[in-house]
Amino acid sequence: MRREHMYLLEHQRDQTVYLGDRARRHSLAECVACHVRRDALGHTIPINAPGQFCAACHAYAAVEMDCFECHATRPDSGLGRASGKP
Repeated sequence: MRREHMYLLEHQRDQTVYLGDRARRHSLAECVACHVRRDALGHTIPINAPGQFCAACHAYAAVEMDCFECHATRPDSGLGRASGKP
C-alpha cells in the first residue's frame, strides 16, 4: 500500500470527480477515519500534523501532501475546506 497508494487515490479521484461516484469507498474520509490519532484528552489530531501517519511518510519521501487543501484533516471536523483547527 505504501508504494502504490498514490495510484489508488488517483483512481478514486477519477471515479469521484470524473464519473460522479460518491460512494464511501471512494472517500478520503474513510482513510482519515482509520489513520487519525487522538491526544491524551481524546481529541483528534489532524492527519497532516507533524509526526502523524500521513505527514510522517510524506516528509520521509519528500513529497507534498496536498489532499488536505480540500479534504478534512480529521473525521469529526465537518464539511468544507480543511483548516486543521479544532
